[in-house]
Amino acid sequence: FSADGWSDLRQINWKAVKKLFMLNEAHFPVFQCRVPHIKPIFFKNGVDLDEWKVSEHERNSNKIAWICDINEKKGVELVVQAISELFKLNPNIRLEHIGRNQDIRRWYYLETIMPKLNTMWFNTGYKNEHGFVRGFLKDKKFIISTSIAEGCPMNLIEAMAVGVIPLVHTWPGAEYQFPAECLWTSFDELKDIYTKLDSDPDASGRMRAWAEEHFDYKKNYKVIIDRIENAQ
Repeated sequence: FSADGWSDLRQINWKAVKKLFMLNEAHFPVFQCRVPHIKPIFFKNGVDLDEWKVSEHERNSNKIAWICDINEKKGVELVVQAISELFKLNPNIRLEHIGRNQDIRRWYYLETIMPKLNTMWFNTGYKNEHGFVRGFLKDKKFIISTSIAEGCPMNLIEAMAVGVIPLVHTWPGAEYQFPAECLWTSFDELKDIYTKLDSDPDASGRMRAWAEEHFDYKKNYKVIIDRIENAQ
């Protein structure tokens, strides 16, 4: 569904829909107001834990990963201020980004405002390849999400699987998917989380363990396969 208020829900012939799968239970009340007669089947995204392993490469807490396309959903204005706040703690902070430009206004905003805040933003391109993302993450200690809404974002799941610590702005449903110690609403909370987890030698291991418990694709996608097979 698009980001403009789910208005395109009306374009679907819901009478022909037998099953609906949804990634984020927090979206259901909004969905139900528009399509009241369908009960979704909820599941979480998953990652191949054999493919996404913890790297022994030294991680740099100065580098904050940001993996997303630039659009109205990703909280561009919020990430600018978040990095500016972290810069007060660590003047070597830099935001390293991979993703496509889907909104020239917000892209230009980033290019313009970041130097004024004395903060650094680097876009290193984008390739829809697992190897490219893994290589990008190997020296990162943190990944940030400032989205206003998500389903069950693969960028954070893959990062956790390799031991990267997510700094997740609490969009609706984030509290059901990610550790409480990684969630923030205010900038004070963000700075507190960054400081605590940066000095915690076991934090990276806990992120991997969380991914193993909650985001194993063999477990999470089984509900889809079972439901589809039972429907036949």
